[in-house]
Amino acid sequence: MSGEIEINTTAYSAGAGGIAYRIYNGKVIACVNKVKIAFTGETGRNGGIASLLDGTGSGAIIACENYGNITANGDASYAAGIVGYVQKAKSVLACINHGDISASGIAGGIIGYIFNVPAYSCVSEGAMTGDLMAGGVVGNASYNTFPAFPAHYFYSTVSDLKLGGLEVG
Repeated sequence: MSGEIEINTTAYSAGAGGIAYRIYNGKVIACVNKVKIAFTGETGRNGGIASLLDGTGSGAIIACENYGNITANGDASYAAGIVGYVQKAKSVLACINHGDISASGIAGGIIGYIFNVPAYSCVSEGAMTGDLMAGGVVGNASYNTFPAFPAHYFYSTVSDLKLGGLEVG
């Protein structure tokens, strides 16, 4: 899929995904996104493959690639190469991001925010820019998520990082 998705909204908890908005207990396997996503709104979860991956623990994104640049503008916005927000899912496995990621909130090369879900063997090559937080693989993770992050690689830059309004990067 190629092209562009542009969203301007005042709705709470909106967002965009290059393949799907929400994956609830489903599996997305071997999909490729080439869509550029530009989101403007107060709260947005945006990802090259999906905006949101959640459910009761069986959902997964496996062997997917993103080539599109992802931009999210809004105080509580998330932008990521693969999935904007992950909770109560099985895993994110063997995914690759080639696109540049930019957020006025939180930016991650693979995942914007992850809560208690393992992610394995992912690669991100795009540049990350986040006004609040930014990470080459994950923008922000819950306290009990980090032990489940083996074999990730990041090959670009993280810039314009600010923490609590202070520039740190």
